[in-house]
Amino acid sequence: MPSRQLLAPSLALLLFAPLAAADPGTRDQTVVPFLKSHCLDCHGDTEPEADFSIQQLLDSKSVADEFLAWEKVIKSLRSGEMPPKDEPRPDAKQAEAVAAWIESTLSEFECSQAHPGHVTIRRLNRIEYENTIRDLLGVHFDARAHFPADDTGYGFDNIGDVLSTSPLLMEKHVAAAQRISEQAILAPEMIHEPAALYKAGQLDGGASASRDARILTSSGRVGEKHAFRDSGTYVVRVTAAGDQAGTEPVRMALMIDSKPVTEFAVHAERAAPEMFLARVKIDKGQRDVAVSFLNDYYAPNDPDPNMRGDRNLLVYLLEIIGPIDAVMQNPPPSHRQLMIAQPEGDNWRDAAQAILRRFATRAFRRPASDDEINQLLALVGQTIEDGESFERGIQLAVQATLFSPSFLFRFEGEEVESAAPQPVDEFALASRLSYFLWSSMPDDELFRAAAAGQLRKDLKTHVARMLADPKSQALVDNFSGQWLETRLLDEVEPNPERFPQFDEPLRIAMRDEANHLFAHILRENRSVLELLDARYTFVNERLARHYGIEGVRGQEFRRVDLADSRRGGILTMASMLTITSHPTRTSPVKRGKWILEQVLGDPPPPPIPDAPPLDASAEAELTGTLRERLEQHRADKSCAACHHKIDPLGFALENYDAIGRWRDKDGNFDIDASGALPDGSQFNGPGDLRRLIAQRGAQFRRTLVEKMLTYALGRGLEYYDRCAVEKICRKMADDDNRFAGMILGIASSDPFQLRGGKNP
Repeated sequence: MPSRQLLAPSLALLLFAPLAAADPGTRDQTVVPFLKSHCLDCHGDTEPEADFSIQQLLDSKSVADEFLAWEKVIKSLRSGEMPPKDEPRPDAKQAEAVAAWIESTLSEFECSQAHPGHVTIRRLNRIEYENTIRDLLGVHFDARAHFPADDTGYGFDNIGDVLSTSPLLMEKHVAAAQRISEQAILAPEMIHEPAALYKAGQLDGGASASRDARILTSSGRVGEKHAFRDSGTYVVRVTAAGDQAGTEPVRMALMIDSKPVTEFAVHAERAAPEMFLARVKIDKGQRDVAVSFLNDYYAPNDPDPNMRGDRNLLVYLLEIIGPIDAVMQNPPPSHRQLMIAQPEGDNWRDAAQAILRRFATRAFRRPASDDEINQLLALVGQTIEDGESFERGIQLAVQATLFSPSFLFRFEGEEVESAAPQPVDEFALASRLSYFLWSSMPDDELFRAAAAGQLRKDLKTHVARMLADPKSQALVDNFSGQWLETRLLDEVEPNPERFPQFDEPLRIAMRDEANHLFAHILRENRSVLELLDARYTFVNERLARHYGIEGVRGQEFRRVDLADSRRGGILTMASMLTITSHPTRTSPVKRGKWILEQVLGDPPPPPIPDAPPLDASAEAELTGTLRERLEQHRADKSCAACHHKIDPLGFALENYDAIGRWRDKDGNFDIDASGALPDGSQFNGPGDLRRLIAQRGAQFRRTLVEKMLTYALGRGLEYYDRCAVEKICRKMADDDNRFAGMILGIASSDPFQLRGGKNP
């Protein structure tokens, strides 16, 4: 055919010229003849099947532009999907030789230089925010109740490119920062149960400015005699404002029994009174609590208009709170954790600096700069000058820190000057590790190692410690929950008439089974291949009853050995079987697609726009079993290209109904769970399918590594990540595919350890 004639040897050489030099004998004697004989009839440049043109790959001058397409060629050859069964089949060894040559050549190209890729500056997602607040302040904040859901990309919700920041989210971050800081730190201003509250009409002295205010127009006092039943520390709060005039603000003194306690500068005006606070030790008995006006000013006729006016003090409210000794001496644990120093007399700055430098460094996940600390200290100073407490000043500084971009986003320092990739600094590495494994900030050990420059050197020790820490449950919940898509269980609603057995305890148990298996393999450092074919699972009484497993009582999950091939591994879990079903019936298409995407890493292309739906056909009514109806649907040539790969995988699981129960019949029809994979491998039921997929352990391992690396990096993988993926997979294969080896391989990889340089 004409398309074959286009593949001249010289053109084939041109194709592979951009690749690093490979064995030319294999290329000329095996690869080029193979492509000519088995590919170009269907995948030439004229109306290629599935819109996939080998000719286009051969014509491309850039390996990078077509990298993923060449990977698809490799997968198609190794799976036996291509050439199709109705075409002459090549010798299996020859097909593998071609796939291996392409793979080796691509690897040589991509591994010739480190390319860590580019990661968009990432906002903390909801779960990361919640966990970080927990570890930073010891405060529980339900971010999922207060923040909108995060967008997802590449299957995960920690991808920098999709973590947008809307004005609404910013408003919610402001409110959250205030709420959290007030919960974390006990300030006298936050004690809301006054022992006594005196409104303007109850106060003595001055004159009535309105129903709500007493006014001092010159010297004098406004106050009230109060009977203190106990000696101790009290908080006195005064709500006041001033008629401002002259060159200075209104000044007010708080007095106990006519003795000045402290002074305040009252900048507020009548339209917006403010609260002023003092903490005072007072002996029991009746005491006169009052404020006085210190700097009267009256110059209605001053020749300078700016100096003309009448300065007055207005008092609206007097509150006496306490004694607060017991309350302030028993603050919440978060307060004790944060307030590591106390001011001595009027010297608040040293204590504030000690508190805020430690806090801001932990919040920003790197040493806070002097400028950043000085800005926070200025906020504390202004708060104290305005008459509020030291604790209130720290509270506001914490609030400002929690709304800082350096807290909300994961910055990794300034862009390096070198054009070549450079290692991320150790604080950035600590952050990458902690958000990968814990979905939270680094702990003190990571901070200490980073500060000493020892984290990269002792990486293996730290990874092992972090995986053993209970906080690694976040990796189970957040990675496993999204990779296996068990989070979708919260959204599924099986038809209650068809499946009345489905209830909330069963929904929760389904999700927990998957998490327990993943956590067990993580904690015990077992082979990741056990996720496919474990001869055990984890159930409680509710799930055991659903599976027909006897002898399990109670809500606690426990490991049980499996006696037959009906269950075992992720493919036969009720969670997966339920999320890949419709409300009223199973979906072999959804189940097959799930296996291809999540297990084998070989997602089918999206359906063509005009593909007919399963339940309707312009040509004929669809009747019979679900399998027969799907086969009628697949008779449409436009559907067959994808469904011949998807459907057999789903048919193998038809012994499970739409909520994952075993069945031998679908209504009145016997279940036919037999079939064949594209490479001709035969199966009959889920046990055979699990065995066949387990035999493809290398493909599953690679898929899991790619998914985990995507999650760890917070970005989609590119062609240049192939080298890192293959290196991790090789090391895993040499270590019995153990979970910790995968995690350490990712943490040691170039994409994780390096950041890209500036473009030359």
